[in-house]
Amino acid sequence: MLKHERDPDVAYRKNGEFIVRRLAGETLLVPVRAKAVDMDSVYILNETGQAIWTDLDDGSTVPELVQRLTSRFDVAPSVAEEAVVGFLGSLVEGGLVRSSAE
Repeated sequence: MLKHERDPDVAYRKNGEFIVRRLAGETLLVPVRAKAVDMDSVYILNETGQAIWTDLDDGSTVPELVQRLTSRFDVAPSVAEEAVVGFLGSLVEGGLVRSSAE
């Protein structure tokens, strides 16, 4: 769970270097740590995960990410928020994303 998920002023952005590849309709995200590829931390992103990941380039808040998902996909805001918070939580835990509050 995110510490600041309800704070509309906290933005999340990518943290570190990554190798990103599209393969068979999915996106593979591999973090690069200490100049080596971390194959133990490979993320496979579906279309929703890819949309969220792309929106983290310049930093985005949870409400902004939810709004973008609901405009791109036929999904209720509550479902989009659950997806955003869950996905961001795993990325923050893995060190791939950081918040502006940290």
